[in-house]
Amino acid sequence: MGFIGVQPTSVPLTASDITDGIISNAKLGADSVNATKISDDSISDEHLDITSITGQTAITSLADTDKFLVSDASDSGNLKYVENQYLGGGGAMTLISNVEGTSSVGDVSINDCFSATYDNYFIIYTLSPDRDGNYINFRFLKDDDSTFDTGYNVVLFGYDESANLRTTINGSHSDFPLHQSDVKNDTTELFGTVIGYMYVYHPYTLNVGGSDLLRRARVVGQSHQIKSNGNIATYSYAGQIKQNSENVAGIRFRPNANYITHRRVRVYGLADS
Repeated sequence: MGFIGVQPTSVPLTASDITDGIISNAKLGADSVNATKISDDSISDEHLDITSITGQTAITSLADTDKFLVSDASDSGNLKYVENQYLGGGGAMTLISNVEGTSSVGDVSINDCFSATYDNYFIIYTLSPDRDGNYINFRFLKDDDSTFDTGYNVVLFGYDESANLRTTINGSHSDFPLHQSDVKNDTTELFGTVIGYMYVYHPYTLNVGGSDLLRRARVVGQSHQIKSNGNIATYSYAGQIKQNSENVAGIRFRPNANYITHRRVRVYGLADS
């Protein structure tokens, strides 16, 4: 606008000269509002995008250096991160293999579940034969997936519902027995009529100790079963296999005849610390 006479002296614009709410978003320059203009604690939850985390790509496995956001209680709740490798707990047992099904199979084999990654393993199993009266044993598998067919030193003992003691002591068994009573076929039982667990010590590393006896995979465990007459029996067992020249790489469950139907077997690797 032009002036008649002397132009007035320029005066700085003050906040009182600006009507509240008159400046629109379009009038703000790109990146004009930055961290220097935002005071601490001025942005609260309702101003955050709720998809800022859930909208990101999901991952199905964690690397050691993957990070989690935490509120540090020892530092006034300040936000920091911790890497996956430094998280405590949850790593004592790692699921390596999970096999389950209800169709008839000649055996339940879990190949290459043992390796140099873990020294010790924990196995949980539920199994059922396809007919009354059969037994279920297990054998260890070699690296080539064939079985160790002999040399199982076994001590097994247990009681049935009538308190009858049953024992097996064998210096060179061809199989490792899980029980000594015949088993009932009952598909109404969830995944099996023989349930149990076993702890396997150093299956894959041959040179554990200085003596010949220490260089063998060793097993301790317990089984509970429903017998073919509908009664129950419980057994504890321990033993080892002579395997001085080959590593134990896997495990196979097999009935003495016919088939296994319902089964669920899980193998866990146990952390050393």
